[in-house]
Amino acid sequence: MADELPPPRRSTTSTRRPTAQERANELLEAFEAARAEDERNAPKPLKEAAKDLPKIGAAIGLVLVAVGVWTVELVRSPDVRPVRPLCREHVVAELRLRVARQAQRVSQFAQVTGRPPANLAALGDTVLNMKYVRLADDSYELSAREGPLVITYSSKDPAATLVSSAVAVLSAPCPARKK
Repeated sequence: MADELPPPRRSTTSTRRPTAQERANELLEAFEAARAEDERNAPKPLKEAAKDLPKIGAAIGLVLVAVGVWTVELVRSPDVRPVRPLCREHVVAELRLRVARQAQRVSQFAQVTGRPPANLAALGDTVLNMKYVRLADDSYELSAREGPLVITYSSKDPAATLVSSAVAVLSAPCPARKK
């Protein structure tokens, strides 16, 4: 309890009330004592921050090096090219492959459970712009849409028909557009 402030001084010889000036002086002395105590106990912010400066500088340096390397790799990477719009044939081929992949997942589900799923959500995740209709206990229909293009697949058709032409179309460049 040595850190406690001393009580304000009062005259013990008389029972009179202290004047406003005396009270103000007492309060000023108490304030000065509290401020001095706070200054002794307060950490020195500049000294504390100076201890961490090498660590902060190293972290900033590492971040700058990482950003520099990433930027150089981004500029030099051959994979970063402007995306050219796909031609209609490529869009149709990609739709066929999406439908074929989804048909494969539906078939795997049917092999495990003995029937096609009630909806695509039963497969886990959903595919955008894909419609699924269960026609009977053993058949279904899938369709995918991209803008005005729609590809429809029936489980009664062989899935190989979807894939066979799509691979050939996607491996060739888009045909030249006629003006």
